Parts: sequence; C-alpha cells; structure tokens
Amino acid sequence: MNQEKMKEKIALDLFKLNAVMFGNFKLKSGIMSPFYVDLRLSISSPKLLNLIGKALHSKSRKLKFNRVCGIPFAGIPFGVVVSLNSNKPMILLRLQVKGHGTKKLIEGQFKKGEKILLVDDLITTGLSKFESIYSLKNSGLKVTDIVVLIDRMQNAGPILKKKNVRLHSFMTIKELFSILLKKNKITKEQFEKSMDFVDGL
Repeated sequence: MNQEKMKEKIALDLFKLNAVMFGNFKLKSGIMSPFYVDLRLSISSPKLLNLIGKALHSKSRKLKFNRVCGIPFAGIPFGVVVSLNSNKPMILLRLQVKGHGTKKLIEGQFKKGEKILLVDDLITTGLSKFESIYSLKNSGLKVTDIVVLIDRMQNAGPILKKKNVRLHSFMTIKELFSILLKKNKITKEQFEKSMDFVDGL
C-alpha cells in the first residue's frame, strides 16, 4: 500500500472510530480549537494501530536512531508499533520519577549517548514535547528527530528546529480533512471552518 492509500485508509478508519470531532475544544497548548482528533481511540482497533505503525515507520525508515520512545501517554502505543516495525528497542519515559523500587524515570535498557527517536500521536505547537526531550537529554540521551502521525499545522516544525529537533509527520490536518471531505464524511462548512482556524494561527 502506497502512502496516499495509507493516508486515505487511516483517515477513514479514524472517522469510523469517531476520532474526528467538531465543537469547541481546549488543547494541551491552551489554544481553543473548533475540531479535535482523538488518536487514543486507535488502540481499540488493532488493524488501524498496526497500519499507523507502518505509516510512522515509513517516515522514520531513513532516520538514524538507537531506540524508540513514545511520549506519554498517547504516544506510547505508537512507540510500541514503531519499535516492532523498525526492530529497534524501546524505552519508556515516566511522567515523574518512581517513588519506590528502582525510582527510575526511564524504563528499559539504554546507554548514555544513544540517539532516541521520539514518537507521538499528533503535534500542535511542539511546546508540549520539550518536557520529554529535556528529560531524555538530562539522562544522557540524544534527541534529534520526532515522528508524529498528524501535524496540526500550527508552526511546530520551526519551533522544534530552533532546538535542533526535526519534525517528521505522516500527514497534516489539512490532508486528513481533505480526504474526509472528498469521501463526503464531513461537510464543506466543517472543512472550511477548520482550515480558517488553522490558517489564522
């Protein structure tokens, strides 16, 4: 399956899961959005999750990295499928250090100096990714690339680039909505309102 067919299949499957919603939603970045894409729902569809893994692997195939890390929480299952598709080991980053046992921040084996591929579901401004980037770097690891399924087209690439991190997205929010409009899953009004919001940022 080529990338365009893959994008279409993922878009339609996400719509079928009711993962694409319209209304007023407050994002993690604090921005109010007229649409919301809940990629966490993909874990309820093994076939879709597997396809997402192949899609993300296609964007990371030419990148050089030692291990994969899915950003908690939504990026963790995506990190798992990228690890399986790339045959690269995975580490798990905790939101906070364990208060018992080994008191680890990072689970899994790794060596200082290794290059980590960050994986997440989608990206808005990119600012919310820096907490994970800093945690990994403070543990002696290198982060130069992040792969996401959907880029909401809100300037994340340039923001990350200033910190020497490259963004690789499988599709943009415009591509997602264009597919859904073409397949008569959303109205022209929903499409235009969403794109006006994106273009106005």
